[in-house]
Amino acid sequence: MAEEAGKRRSERELWRAVESGELVRVEEAIAALKAAGGNINVTGRYFAAIHCAAQSKQPTAPEMVGLLLKADADPNLGHAIGRTPLALAANNTSR
Repeated sequence: MAEEAGKRRSERELWRAVESGELVRVEEAIAALKAAGGNINVTGRYFAAIHCAAQSKQPTAPEMVGLLLKADADPNLGHAIGRTPLALAANNTSR
């Protein structure tokens, strides 16, 4: 039970780190997630952290996506309506 709570906590922290756009924080969150045995591809209500990074307006978005891919995030993972991180990144013209 404590193990599951640790996984969920590390998965939430990854989301927060990606939303912050802080690369060091994202790296630390990925390391904590792996140490806790969490799932890099866990989806929240609608999408996974890689979707959030791919459509982020943060200037560090490309680097965040790279860190997530390096950590085995699935670039073909569809979100709630089936869009992939690649499709979201292609439509993100803020960068």
